[in-house]
Amino acid sequence: MPKFKMPPSMNGDNMFSFKCESTNRICSYSICQHTVYAYKEKRLTGFDDCRKVIDKRECKAIKMMIEEKNAGKALYFDSYKKAREARADIIARNKALHAPLPRRSGPSIIASSRASSNEERISRKQVAQRPTRPPQAPKVEKPAAEQDTGNMFADVVNALAKGEA
Repeated sequence: MPKFKMPPSMNGDNMFSFKCESTNRICSYSICQHTVYAYKEKRLTGFDDCRKVIDKRECKAIKMMIEEKNAGKALYFDSYKKAREARADIIARNKALHAPLPRRSGPSIIASSRASSNEERISRKQVAQRPTRPPQAPKVEKPAAEQDTGNMFADVVNALAKGEA
């Protein structure tokens, strides 16, 4: 934990990110701030590309931090919490827009299905004359010895066990 008063944009709720041309990455501003302070306190491990850019005084995050310090407030801050709340509001509005309409009481305004109206038109005589499927012969299962398991190795082992091989 840093030994200084942490700026508001350095906390975990900040989701502001930017394109760092020096390292060719999309960087989280909060992480960059922690990286700069770790470098300053000589406890930065890894981040060799960041270390080189900071040494050259070309780090975009340092420039942004100076702007915030001069302004006296967080300029580069997007709240995760507010983004989640906004997303929940959008989802709720979409659900309300796409919710099914309440059913009306009284007579149905939807016509009966075509299939049921067609069945009503067909006379009983026509129904009786419809062709029917011929009855299927019952399936006869092969005895266990004749069944092909599809596994050659199992067949060999079974044959050896019975003493046939």
